[in-house]
Amino acid sequence: MRTVTGKHIDTLKMKTAFTTIFVFLLFPTFGQTQNPVEQELLQQFKRILYWRDFQGDNKNISVYDSLFDANEHFEKTLLKHTSQNPLTIGFEFKELKSKGLTISTSDDGLFRIYSWDTWTGGTMHFQQNIFQYKSGDKVFSKIIQESLNEEDRYSVNWYIKIFTVKTSTHTYYLGLYDCTYSTKDAYQGVKAFSINDTALNDTVKLIKTGSGIKTNLGFDYDFFSVVDRKERPINLISYDKETKTLRIPVVCR
Repeated sequence: MRTVTGKHIDTLKMKTAFTTIFVFLLFPTFGQTQNPVEQELLQQFKRILYWRDFQGDNKNISVYDSLFDANEHFEKTLLKHTSQNPLTIGFEFKELKSKGLTISTSDDGLFRIYSWDTWTGGTMHFQQNIFQYKSGDKVFSKIIQESLNEEDRYSVNWYIKIFTVKTSTHTYYLGLYDCTYSTKDAYQGVKAFSINDTALNDTVKLIKTGSGIKTNLGFDYDFFSVVDRKERPINLISYDKETKTLRIPVVCR
């Protein structure tokens, strides 16, 4: 392993002359009620999966265009809710996650990344990421252009988790991401972020390496070389909070 150092119910009693009857009132909890925000998003997310699995032979239907439209509708709705409703940064979105939406949240609950496979690619998977953060009592959300080429709508990286890095003066976030280039070729890395007042800084130079201080650090790997690992998604990079150190494996290809 190679070590890279980071800089930084209530009971109602009804009494009669003969007996006492206990009536238990069942109050629904938040987890038992349907979240209308999630239900709206869920219906739109299901459209992405519908077109992903579409098997019709109608030549007048473009599956790619339909997938693109479905992703765009979901994206716009998610952006709307995550920028207007401060509670969303704490929502579990269990049903959405069960359908394939990945949600990574920082330990302090101030930074969150929503990632999903758009299914617009082939063996190379194209992803979309929405970055949500909280400043004061307000939430903000945005899309950061992370594609391989400026003309590409989507990126190849999706975020697995967020490492929270606290210093004496500031809090930084390391987004752990993965990329699927083909059934065999993959990439994993970390990217540094910070919240500066109402802005999200995605160009933070935080990772100290032998060749300088970086915003981003990662490596290529052969998926089949780690396919036997039990965890999914596969986590090859770890972070030690005490020493503020990233541990990155030396990969032989």
